[in-house]
Amino acid sequence: MPLYSQGNVIGLIILSRAARAFTDDDALLTTTFAMQATVALENARLYREMTDINHMMERMVAERVEELNNAYKTLEKHDKNKSAFIQVAAHELRTPLTVIKGYLGMLRTDAAIQASPALVEAVNGVLRGTNRLHQIVDSMLDAARLESQVVNAHIESVNLGIDPAPHPQGLRGRPRASQPDLCAGRRHSGNSPADG
Repeated sequence: MPLYSQGNVIGLIILSRAARAFTDDDALLTTTFAMQATVALENARLYREMTDINHMMERMVAERVEELNNAYKTLEKHDKNKSAFIQVAAHELRTPLTVIKGYLGMLRTDAAIQASPALVEAVNGVLRGTNRLHQIVDSMLDAARLESQVVNAHIESVNLGIDPAPHPQGLRGRPRASQPDLCAGRRHSGNSPADG
């Protein structure tokens, strides 16, 4: 008796009996067994295919995870190299800039330079450019520190041009609608603690 699955023969059951012929009950029992065997064989085939697919997917996922880990390690290495380069470059630039600023400071006080407004402006222009380069170098170092999570706070006094004390008469007595939404205080008198 052939075993069929989706129109294809997937197996064969051969029964033989020498003494007497099969009865209708024997044929029904054999047909029922053949159908159950077909279902069992088909389930086993599907299970094997699913197991093969699962193994293939696991291998593919493991390969992708390995690729991602390698890419992450490479990226981490490049990031460390970049941070190290920024730190070295910034420190190497800072030394000559400090020397240039020192010489410019000496030039500004030189009598021959002071006598010529054009030379004073030229020295001041070079000094402004040097200061700007120094700020860029400091920004590079700050960026490197932020990336390596080493941050030092720099607290400075800043002149905002206003007196932090409230206006002596205040805003009392005026209707709410005429009061401004923001009051910064009175003009700076020059002797505020914020002058630094």
